Amino acid sequence: MDFSKIFNSDYLFKSAPAESRLNLYYLIIFVALIVFAILIKFSKQDRKIKNRQFYIYLTGGILGLIYVFARHEGLPYLSARIVLLVIIAGLLASLTYLTIWMARYIPKMNNKKFAEEKYQKYLPKSKKRK
Repeated sequence: MDFSKIFNSDYLFKSAPAESRLNLYYLIIFVALIVFAILIKFSKQDRKIKNRQFYIYLTGGILGLIYVFARHEGLPYLSARIVLLVIIAGLLASLTYLTIWMARYIPKMNNKKFAEEKYQKYLPKSKKRK
């Protein structure tokens, strides 16, 4: 395949691509996104970070599964390659935004945790009751 064909409008906007050999690979990738989202949900992270990651991966996985189904069934326009490009671009934009947000949120969270530990250090210790 020539890379100049990839960004050709006829190739991207073809209403129903005839290739079906990639459906299994797409299915594996999008199911892996959903499994990754479920694993994140049960991880021990900060609640805000965990929820944002979970919904990004879950949404990407579900939209991808809808695309794979449409491609398998040969639904016109919903199985177009541009739809896959939009899903991937949306997933990458969401992950970029999440990374930037986490780069700002984690230091704030660590500073707050450090201040709380410093405050707790000067409080009197509770006495053990016998």
